[in-house]
Amino acid sequence: MGAAAAAVMIRKEKELIAHFRSLHAISPETARPQQDFADDSSNAWKRLFRHAVIRQAAGGTWYLDELSWEALRNTRRRVIMIVLIAVAVAFLVGYIPAMLAHSK
Repeated sequence: MGAAAAAVMIRKEKELIAHFRSLHAISPETARPQQDFADDSSNAWKRLFRHAVIRQAAGGTWYLDELSWEALRNTRRRVIMIVLIAVAVAFLVGYIPAMLAHSK
């Protein structure tokens, strides 16, 4: 269930990022007013704002910080790789001794 929830979360974030890009709201100079964004109270909005991916500019306008988005994506990739490596090591630590004991 957790993987499905994570997939939905990521999809919602990507949709929001695509919306910012479609409005060309990608810098303080091209920031757009809040009403241009359908749901600025969504969890995706809150998460991306908390990670400084969505930023507020002058006059209550909003824009996408592409560098912060890329940094967040890279961080998530690193965490996933670490978890996968840890799972693989845990499997091997449990599996190899069992195989050695079974072969005797």
